[in-house]
Amino acid sequence: MAARLRCRQSAVVLTTLVLLVSVQRSLAQTENGARLLPREEEALYRAVPDITVRTIDGTTLPFSSLWRERPILLTFVSAHCSGVCHPYLRSLRDAIRRVGGLGSAYEVVVLSFVPKDTLAELRLMAEATGLSPTERPHWHFGIGASEAIRQLEQTVRFWHRRVKGTNQYDHPAMLAAIKDGKVVRLLVGATVLPPRLREVVRELEGETVLAYPLPDAKIPFRCFRYDPKTGAWRPDWGVLALLMPPSLTAMSVLYLFWCKGCPRDTQSVRRSDRFRR
Repeated sequence: MAARLRCRQSAVVLTTLVLLVSVQRSLAQTENGARLLPREEEALYRAVPDITVRTIDGTTLPFSSLWRERPILLTFVSAHCSGVCHPYLRSLRDAIRRVGGLGSAYEVVVLSFVPKDTLAELRLMAEATGLSPTERPHWHFGIGASEAIRQLEQTVRFWHRRVKGTNQYDHPAMLAAIKDGKVVRLLVGATVLPPRLREVVRELEGETVLAYPLPDAKIPFRCFRYDPKTGAWRPDWGVLALLMPPSLTAMSVLYLFWCKGCPRDTQSVRRSDRFRR
């Protein structure tokens, strides 16, 4: 009886593990060759290349000069983007105003990933972002050589693909936090939420952030779910999935002891009573 029960438990646990692996693989696959969102774990602690950047302020400088003084928040845009780029920059601006730290804890670097973009076009983009006179010196808009920008994109796992017949590009909206020349965080999403940005700033300032969500939210059976509006965490189905095998095992052991152990003890007591009589 006990051996059969253990075999059934092993089969249930093995089946559960196989299902989890298949679900993870199916979610990781792309449909019709579509791109995945950048994965933070693939970019963390990678050293960024020291490319040459030309800014809209008329200076040409090495990329390292931007992060040596203090950490930077890097994002990529297209000057002719009619989609997410302009709303994303304004979202980043608003989140920074709520979180604070601009100019003291970090600087913002906005680079074009389109080789044909000019400094004049990026200057118009900077004006459209609506930065105040105190914010503008800490936002650096610039361009770089095509191959150099491509190397930087590969480091932070940014990608873009031109939409056929247009001057538009398919690309993720993302923010890379760089400290001491290495990637320490990625934020992916069309909107920069202040609670998420606050976590990044805390980490740039040297605080330890124990847990935070990954860019790809399609993870089944996660232990905790993150509320981006409040920054709070709550238990999810993954906790139940982790606790179920040991709980079933403990219940089975208790059941076996209750069914098998108690009668044997009672019989032994009765036999000892007979001998005493």
